[in-house]
Amino acid sequence: MKKDKTTLSDKKTAKNKAAMENKNVIIYDFAYEYLLSILPDGMKESDLDKYLHGEDKEPDSLEKVFIQLIASAQNRWAFPKIIKFYDRREEIGRILYDFDFVKIAQMHLDALHKNLCKVFHLKYIESPHDCWRIWSNAVIDSAKFISEFKDLEDFKGFVKRFYDNAHTRIALPLYISTRIKGIKFALACDALKELGYTQYAKPDRHIINICYELGLSSKKGTSDEAIFSAFEAVIKMAEDNNVTPYRVDKVLWLIGSGNFYNEGIEIPGHKEDFIKKAKEKFQ
Repeated sequence: MKKDKTTLSDKKTAKNKAAMENKNVIIYDFAYEYLLSILPDGMKESDLDKYLHGEDKEPDSLEKVFIQLIASAQNRWAFPKIIKFYDRREEIGRILYDFDFVKIAQMHLDALHKNLCKVFHLKYIESPHDCWRIWSNAVIDSAKFISEFKDLEDFKGFVKRFYDNAHTRIALPLYISTRIKGIKFALACDALKELGYTQYAKPDRHIINICYELGLSSKKGTSDEAIFSAFEAVIKMAEDNNVTPYRVDKVLWLIGSGNFYNEGIEIPGHKEDFIKKAKEKFQ
């Protein structure tokens, strides 16, 4: 009897797994087709290549790793529209010793914060909640973190110890988030995927909401549990569709945000409509 029960349980588990795999395939296919349907005027399917493929190659210098870390550190809430790292990169570079992370690691938080406010004609705010202060902290901590690697190969070897195993992959952004104040798990994932580690996805509010509403993850909101659950859901969807988590991330993010940044076009997000239509597909 015990053997029969185990067999039935195994069959049920296999059936549930197959159903989820099929659901992941259906949702991803539907999401891609939906994305094509909302492309801004003048864009065609081939224009999505530069969004969905990722570079899928490792960084070629520690300086680039540092720059991506501080760029990702501003990718939270309204920070990108306030800090404008990419628009102000040249000016910020002059303040940051041309991104010499060894020198930056020696900078004092207050000094960097005040200097940024002075150069960009901003009101200096001492509050720890000021976005410029939060970002300044992330800049200095990122410099200290990168300075610990003796060279680029040392950094690549460090990442590989986590990267090749899907079960331990989640530990790397967790570790980075403990070392760099201002870069939490999701932002660490963002930095890694933009550095070419396309097996990572950033579980932001759009992806968390979509995954939860479609029954792919177990929690909603901004809790760690919700973030980790969405991260795992994207990884599983990527595996079931034989694509990279980076690609799944971009498809869902473009639907949710409507931000076609390469073209400089931003349309209203379609997250709610997508969720509604995806749910109808399963009813």
